[in-house]
Amino acid sequence: MSAYALHTLGWVRIVQISRYSEFSFDARSARDLTIEALIAALRRHARFDSHQLLRIEVYDGENWQQQTSSEVESLVTFVRYACARASTGDPAAVLHQIPYSIDRIWTLGDPQVRAVAEAWRSTAGLLTDELDTAIGRDCPDRSVKVMVPTESTFRFDRYRSSPTGPWDRNVWDRFIGETVRDIVPDPLLATSVTRAGELVLRSRTPRLERCKGPVLATEGLRNFAWYRISLPVWRPEDDRTQTPHGVLMILSPDWREDDAA
Repeated sequence: MSAYALHTLGWVRIVQISRYSEFSFDARSARDLTIEALIAALRRHARFDSHQLLRIEVYDGENWQQQTSSEVESLVTFVRYACARASTGDPAAVLHQIPYSIDRIWTLGDPQVRAVAEAWRSTAGLLTDELDTAIGRDCPDRSVKVMVPTESTFRFDRYRSSPTGPWDRNVWDRFIGETVRDIVPDPLLATSVTRAGELVLRSRTPRLERCKGPVLATEGLRNFAWYRISLPVWRPEDDRTQTPHGVLMILSPDWREDDAA
């Protein structure tokens, strides 16, 4: 009955346990008035208790997309974004990723990224002081993260944002220690990051991709263009013949585009 109500009647399922509330709906069948009632309920919960933890689950026709936060307006943006995507009738991702030869990592016209790539190569992918120095001193203005696998996603072990990224400081500061699936505001981007990380873990080789498309930013949906460099990393005490400890990702803005990030 619950599935019928969600997928056919366009209802919203609400579960509330103490300071945790969960809202689930099918973006393809929920009507405008239903969505406005959901948004009003979200804001009402936040008004009653600023520490309320809220979770949104949206079915897009293929998968359930989730977002969890205590920031109600970011969840409202996510709800509207999911409904706008569903109205196009195309649940497929619109973020385009083009893989490049890994040799181009060392020839990109970005000295900051090249410094990290060269340190990674000279340390054989070990998280040593040399690699840490390259990340911190030689690459100060790029988004850098180290992700470690956990269950079916990754957890942010380290994170540093870039000034051209899609979210404000409020959002970035919550990333460390959280999983990609639960904390990244755009679920399609979270899936993209996770898949790239999984490919690098399995192959134990670096990966370079050019990414371009809409991202759910702090101020709403915006187009971005960037290169994503993903490098397998091991701790100094690890056996390098085994699965890497995690993945080091560096983003390089594609300055050929107006919305470089």
